[in-house]
Amino acid sequence: MESAIAQDLPTKPVLTLDTSERILDSAITEAKRLNAPHGSFAVVDDAGYLLVFKRIDNSLPATAQVAVGKARTAAIFRMPSADLENAVNNGRFSMLSGGFNVGDGFTAMKGGIPLRVRGQVIGAIGVSGTASADQDEQIAKAVVEKWERGSHGRASD
Repeated sequence: MESAIAQDLPTKPVLTLDTSERILDSAITEAKRLNAPHGSFAVVDDAGYLLVFKRIDNSLPATAQVAVGKARTAAIFRMPSADLENAVNNGRFSMLSGGFNVGDGFTAMKGGIPLRVRGQVIGAIGVSGTASADQDEQIAKAVVEKWERGSHGRASD
């Protein structure tokens, strides 16, 4: 029997390992469909912690950290990482300091897209090192759109 306090707590959907792996595999399938020569792919939870990661053979090693950073940024800011890149490009240079660097886990570059269930961010996908930054974002968006339409996996409530 749950306590009265526990009964009053909200519940939230969370990404499972199985769902995260299916999302990541869908990203690699999409990258191959688009003839991406290489790339790194990451799925994180709603707090930005890594759940799954894969890198296509012969991808640049640096793309691994960048993919995770893009996913983490999208998850913890609850918005596409491209929005932060646009802020920097529009003169908000403070985004480049104070913990907003790749090594610090924040990556203000295209390619990170939040995953939502009923409007709530439950994680994010990050893509890096494909043919271009635009293709990174294209792959991430396509996977999230497919997943949110219900044709790819489920989050656990």
